[in-house]
Amino acid sequence: MKSPLLAAVCVAFLSLSPVLSAASAETFGAQLDTLRPYASNDVVQQILERAEAVAAGPVMVRSYSMEDMGRSEEVRVADARVKGEAVMRNRLKWDATDEEVNHYAERFALASSDTGTARRMLEELPLLAAAIRLTDSEACKQHLIEQLREVVTWKPFQRPGWTIASRVNRLPEEGDGVWLSTGALLQGLAIMDEILPEGTLPEDLEQAVRERVREEIELTRSDWEAKRSWYMIKEAVNSNQWVVPASGMVAGAVMLGREEYQDIFDFGVECLRKSMTVVGDDGSMSEGYTYAMTWTSISLFLASHFMEVAGDDEFAQSAFFKNFPDYLSLYFQPGSNYVNASDVFPGQRKHYTGARTEVTRLAALSGSKGLVKVLISETGRPTYDFFGLLVMGIDLNSKSLPWPPAWGLFERTRMFVWRSSWENDASGVWVRGGDGEDFHDNYDRGHVNFIVRGQPVLIESGTPGYALPEKKTDFDTALGHNVMRLEEQSNPRKAPADIAVEYADADGAEVRVNLGQAYPALPDYERTVTWTVDELIVNDAFSTTQGGSPLKPQLTWHFAGQQAPVIERPDPCTARIRVPADRQEYPAWIGSWKNQDAPRPEGTDVLETPEVLIDIESDQPFEVTAGQRWDHTIKFRSFKREHATLELSFPEGITSLSMTTTFTVPEAESTSDAADTPAK
Repeated sequence: MKSPLLAAVCVAFLSLSPVLSAASAETFGAQLDTLRPYASNDVVQQILERAEAVAAGPVMVRSYSMEDMGRSEEVRVADARVKGEAVMRNRLKWDATDEEVNHYAERFALASSDTGTARRMLEELPLLAAAIRLTDSEACKQHLIEQLREVVTWKPFQRPGWTIASRVNRLPEEGDGVWLSTGALLQGLAIMDEILPEGTLPEDLEQAVRERVREEIELTRSDWEAKRSWYMIKEAVNSNQWVVPASGMVAGAVMLGREEYQDIFDFGVECLRKSMTVVGDDGSMSEGYTYAMTWTSISLFLASHFMEVAGDDEFAQSAFFKNFPDYLSLYFQPGSNYVNASDVFPGQRKHYTGARTEVTRLAALSGSKGLVKVLISETGRPTYDFFGLLVMGIDLNSKSLPWPPAWGLFERTRMFVWRSSWENDASGVWVRGGDGEDFHDNYDRGHVNFIVRGQPVLIESGTPGYALPEKKTDFDTALGHNVMRLEEQSNPRKAPADIAVEYADADGAEVRVNLGQAYPALPDYERTVTWTVDELIVNDAFSTTQGGSPLKPQLTWHFAGQQAPVIERPDPCTARIRVPADRQEYPAWIGSWKNQDAPRPEGTDVLETPEVLIDIESDQPFEVTAGQRWDHTIKFRSFKREHATLELSFPEGITSLSMTTTFTVPEAESTSDAADTPAK
């Protein structure tokens, strides 16, 4: 028997006239209409039920004091007291009395709360509008009206004080300008406006919403012209802080009418055009995957959408927007692992919820069938929100979903990413170079990651919590990566490091990384990496500058397993090493099981790592010992998980080196499991 909601959905779907499948320039409302034939789909139903759940709860309100935020059991607010408490604890970077510290702490908390509120509105306003369009839900309509009457009282969308924690002087009277809250709320309102059927809102409320949008886009432009914020002064065009409010200007101008607000539309597009100069035509971005898939890319895609709806397809036709889905797809490595180069805080094995939200949004906004295929295969389903509905529209209206390419060399990320296939038990490799525009990156030039038949072998240390003191010393540095360092704890430069691909196919590849700029004392340093599905060979070759003093380089190899390597030394220039297979059990976490329909593993998350045989041959004598270091790569929020390492050194000093290290996995067991393959 159908539930009352399902029956209502079916009636509402059937009451609408058929619409052809969505084209790139169609509004979000028109794209949603393509779901009408699929009213009974389980995922569509669950998303619409979530809208009803939002409607059954209280509206989100703005807090006006830290004490207000403590009333979270009585009202729904974004609680940012922890931000204010951090300011009270650490004080300020200028001489301030206790009273001033408390005052500024509260301002910082309120400004931070605005950001949390705006992000929630970007999620909820479009979802409620979608439910109204598709089901004519009276509950969703009344909740939306009540929520918008609250939203129009938020003046401005971003209150001053968001820079307080990093300021070296007092906040100016005119404040610190528009920010993320401004852009996110403008985006959410513009999406909602595209979806809502005409006449949904009372006339006075509709006018009030449009007036607030007008005020905010004009405020955004005036702040930009006055260079009110640090990112405007420095023209930090690669920062999400630049992109989000600029995208909001474009979205708001289109919502109100491009013709009437052409100057603001043009100004916002010009700001974003500057951001487009630091992305790659191949779809890559310089911040690494986590930052690339959050605020920045989503805001660029939203701007592109609103531009195209308004008749400007400049962004939509650019190579970056066409290729970004293929770039993002390769974030997913075999065995439910991720590419965690640069600062990728949520990039741990099986941490599906860490990627599902952003990838759902980008699959929806890009319209990429390949990215939709990867999203559903790797995480089991889209998120239960408006963007999830768009994804389901792409999925259900497609006869088939193709896989994206399984490897690629990327310009701005300066990385070659490869997997032997899109099977879960495939093998995978990524090799990191470096780019002049790198942002949020680590000291990782030349790093190599290796996964064999779904099982991680070589890893990097990853990104722990930003407040962890050891992040800068043990994780971000060369110590946390499979790269050379010239003295203990020294780092290569964050300099460009080009990658050349000799060949690549489903059986393996060979790439060369030019590391001369990253290691100025080694101007001809080249790392060559060659691999098949179960073997990886790394050759390090360099010489010092002419007449240079002997150096004492060191190198750490990081393994996913915890078993100590067993070392044999036939001679000072050779080593034969065996890393035993390992099995580790961890407490299971919510969201770690990607197939929502299959039984969840009871109590534990199991990681099995294979036996690895290592042969090292060098033209210079070296020492090698077994060790242990920390990572935040295997388990989410396990910041100091221990793993086995090999520590190589040249204590006598050398002026040149040719060293080949071969990693072989003789009998890797497949991690493929029928229960771990989500049903569509």
